[in-house]
Amino acid sequence: MLLRHPLAPALASCLARAHRNCQRVLFEVERGQRALQQDLAQLRRGQLLPPAPLCPTEGASFRAALAGERQGVILWMLHEANYLRLLLGLGAALGAERQVTVLRARRHPQERTALEASARALGVELTVLEGAGQSRALLRALRRGAVVVLLGDALPGMHDGPVASQPVLGRPLPFSTGPFRLAARGPYALLPLAFLPRQGAEGGLSLVPGPALAPGAKALGAAAGFFRRWLVQAPERWLLWHRFLTLPSNPQS
Repeated sequence: MLLRHPLAPALASCLARAHRNCQRVLFEVERGQRALQQDLAQLRRGQLLPPAPLCPTEGASFRAALAGERQGVILWMLHEANYLRLLLGLGAALGAERQVTVLRARRHPQERTALEASARALGVELTVLEGAGQSRALLRALRRGAVVVLLGDALPGMHDGPVASQPVLGRPLPFSTGPFRLAARGPYALLPLAFLPRQGAEGGLSLVPGPALAPGAKALGAAAGFFRRWLVQAPERWLLWHRFLTLPSNPQS
């Protein structure tokens, strides 16, 4: 018998799915949260992480698509299952010729050192920046042509900087405005990015890039729409449902 999850009714209301299905989703999310904590503990012990398995064909196609961008590119992700391993898999897919810079709100020198060492073991040049006040370092990386990866979901307890909310699945979802402000300085290309399990012989995870976001009032709504479709398609991959579902609902969204 499947245990009842207290947040299942709220998730069922968001996704218009049966409670039983939503219970499975939430228990899968909690498994992903535990896996992330295990990865962080592994990094703190100085042990290297393996990359998430991306689909080789799609990884090569994504690298070719970004090759046309001579300037730096900003990839905007959410807190997705195995996202530390995803960063390593993404770096490996982009190849040694493209530096990857990642911004984390969390400060932990041992985790940072081991994550960068994990990337070097794959032949990937990965720089991890931690904490607030990294705008200049991010701009320097973009000017050198790096791919900058930012996590944009700014739910309470996850982010200290400026945020703006967009209605997503019946609740106002807070997003960091940092990716937009950074993109406007170039201007630099800004792409939302998510991953989906891939069926078939190749297996691995599919890279799902969203539309390029031009600076302006409509950009946040376009990003919210992209991430909403991903959340509906693969809700078990988002690690922050427990924070999102405690936000007040907005019947107009």
